[in-house]
Amino acid sequence: RAKIRVKYGDTYGEVILLDTKAFIIHDLDKEVKQYRSAKINKDGRLTDIKEASIEEFEKAIVAAKFPQQVFIKDHTLTDLKEIFGKDVEVLLTY
Repeated sequence: RAKIRVKYGDTYGEVILLDTKAFIIHDLDKEVKQYRSAKINKDGRLTDIKEASIEEFEKAIVAAKFPQQVFIKDHTLTDLKEIFGKDVEVLLTY
C-alpha cells in the first residue's frame, strides 16, 4: 500500500492506495474518522467515491495485494484537489 498525506488548511488527511481501490480519510485528528472509498482507474483517476466503514477499510487492508511500485499520475493529483480543495498540499516523507 502507499499512503499520501495531505494538508488542506489546518487539517491533515490521508489517502491509502491499494491495488485497485483507495481509501480517503479527511481528518486524521478526529477521534471518529470519516472513511470514503474510491476506485483507482488505470489512468490514475479516483472514481466512484462513496462513504465507507472502518470495517470495509480493515477488510480491504487485510486482503489487499500491495504493488511493488506506486506512481502518482497527474489525474490522481487533480482528483486530490477536487476532494480536498485547490490549496491541498501533498506531504512526502523519506
